[in-house]
Amino acid sequence: MNKKFAFLILPFIIFTTPLPGQSKVTIFTIGSYNSFSMTDLKQLQQELLNDMRTTGVPARIVESYPSFYGFKGGFLIPVQQNETSLFSMGGIAEYTSAGGRVHYQDYSGELRADEIAAVWSFGGIMEYRTNPDNIFCVSFQATSRIFFSMLKYTLVTQVGNSSKTQEMQFHSLSFGLEPGIVPTFKCYDFQLGLSLSYLLFIPKNLQFDENSKADLRNNKGSQVTIDWSGYRIGILLGYSF
Repeated sequence: MNKKFAFLILPFIIFTTPLPGQSKVTIFTIGSYNSFSMTDLKQLQQELLNDMRTTGVPARIVESYPSFYGFKGGFLIPVQQNETSLFSMGGIAEYTSAGGRVHYQDYSGELRADEIAAVWSFGGIMEYRTNPDNIFCVSFQATSRIFFSMLKYTLVTQVGNSSKTQEMQFHSLSFGLEPGIVPTFKCYDFQLGLSLSYLLFIPKNLQFDENSKADLRNNKGSQVTIDWSGYRIGILLGYSF
């Protein structure tokens, strides 16, 4: 049993223990401001607006998946280093959200349709860093991640003192690649950097939570996909040990 346990943890020890002369393991967080494509969801929102106006409700779109904040966290383990460069690999996770709203309200009541999307992603990261021992260095990063997306649709109708709320929830599983560049300043074991990247996301249809055989579709009967593609700009904080 002890031999089997040692065999299982040996690769972890090898890859997480810096070799003599190598940089240390680094943990980092990135607070980012993200843009989103969301082409199909924006078109679906426009369809909903048109349907409301056809029935005589002068609603308007007050939010259509604008840029919003996100959070990343991860670690990097040195793999190969020389005097001018450092190559590292590790893991990364991210959370972000976005939303849309169609709304109308007057003295007689209110009609509101909210679409709130959120996503968790997990995957691997590779980094190539130039001049790793200098105070200022530049890192080129690439991540590949699995994305777990959720969409909650809420329709609120209020007439006088009477109110009705309808909710539907959808989900999807997809994949994305995110290349980026991170100029970084180092102070002892701490790092402060500017993260600039672009997410290449594979759009995926949204399945109904209560029935996996049903999915979200537009007025033409076509599947509606969720698309998190877009630019990310953020602040990186790192610590090496």
